[in-house]
Order: sequence, then structure tokens, then C-alpha cells
Amino acid sequence: MGPVPCPRPFTVQEDQPAIPKTSIVLTINSKDMLVNEQKVTVDAPPVIKNSRTFVPLRAVTEAFGAKVSFDDAARVVTIELGKDVVKMPIGSKVYTVNGKSMTMDVAPYIQPGANRTMIPARFAAEPFGFTADFTKNPDGTVANVMFKN
Repeated sequence: MGPVPCPRPFTVQEDQPAIPKTSIVLTINSKDMLVNEQKVTVDAPPVIKNSRTFVPLRAVTEAFGAKVSFDDAARVVTIELGKDVVKMPIGSKVYTVNGKSMTMDVAPYIQPGANRTMIPARFAAEPFGFTADFTKNPDGTVANVMFKN
């Protein structure tokens, strides 16, 4: 007996639309951000703190196309992009991606004066399939953070 033929052809459909290609460039200590080569001003610049590059979470993830909300009572940021949901408690190294617990090496914090959540650059990008790359100044310090998908 040979193989049984499939009664009808089928197609696989995505339940979420594709995330458009996006490139973002931030310069350390500058409030100017380039999103797909268009200048945007952010209210909290990326900074170097304890040898780590932190970026303003809302500005970067909204530029990706994400929806961001903050639960003030629980002090948890929720970022939604496509089918992915990331929850990051302020001051905690543990966060969740689609309900799965993950650990960062440093915790997000609220930037004094700007009242903005700052997060290590890599953790703003990776949960959503973006990459984070860096350019350096002649002295070896980070000059720019570049995100793309």
C-alpha cells in the first residue's frame, strides 16, 4: 500500500503581521535618536552607568513599534510587540518573556529627573528579535548604540 494522499492542500498562516524593518541609532548622552534615518528627540538620553550602556526603554521599544505600559503600584513595565509580551519589574534582574522567567545581569532603574525607565541596551532588543551593536570612541568608550531587526 502506498502513501495516502492529502485530501486538500493547506497553507500556513501567521497570526501576527510581520514587524517592519527598523533601524535605530542613539548617541550616548544625546537626546537625538535616529529612527530609520529620521531624527527624533527623546526625553532621556542613553547613558553609561557602572560600565553598562543603558537606553530609555519606552523610546526605544516604541520606535520598534511596541506598546508600552507601566503599572505604577507594582512598578512593572510591560512591553508588547506582535505576539511577544515582556514584563520587567523596576529594580529586579528577573523579567519574563511570554511568561518565561529570564535573568539580566543588571536591573532596570528609573532615571532621576527624567522619570524614565532605563534598561541595558541588549535587553531592550533581544526579546523582540532586534540586535544591539555599539560603536566606540577613540578612548574605547561606547559612542553609539544601534538597533535593527
